[in-house]
Amino acid sequence: FPVTIGGTGHKHPSGDQTVAIPAGASIGVHDSPADLDKEAYVWIDRYDLRLSAGNGNADWIINEKDPISFRRSWFSQRRLSPDMCKALYVRGRSMEPKLDDWDTVLINTADTHDLVDGEIYAVAYNGALYIKTLERTGNGIRLKSENPAFDSVEIQGDEMKKLTILGRKVWRAG
Repeated sequence: FPVTIGGTGHKHPSGDQTVAIPAGASIGVHDSPADLDKEAYVWIDRYDLRLSAGNGNADWIINEKDPISFRRSWFSQRRLSPDMCKALYVRGRSMEPKLDDWDTVLINTADTHDLVDGEIYAVAYNGALYIKTLERTGNGIRLKSENPAFDSVEIQGDEMKKLTILGRKVWRAG
């Protein structure tokens, strides 16, 4: 719907919403990586690899037509490589309120070895995909659900061989 820059705003076609943009602000819609300054922006592919925040949905469909743009400086400030980041959808309610069903998360696939207790990671375990808070236990790892209505997953001993860390969550939007 129409918006104004530095004005009072326009009515949404339905008549119930007015949006005013502060003077000096700019809004642009870009449909292609070619639309953006490659020096200032980077496109991150969004994958339809739907990470389960519930029972472990494993759907590995790559969606290269649904990227997200970020400022390159955002990656620099966080010491992240855009080439090592992937955007993914969250599926399920087990991580509420930290992550909601259909949120988008950006994971750093380079961050898989020095696990930090209490951080959220995308993982594959025993043939299923999860996004969970990781906690070290005495002889293993707990994939913690933030929503108390869902059980956490305890992984110990030889079961650790079935766990693959895909990356640490570095951003979310929902």
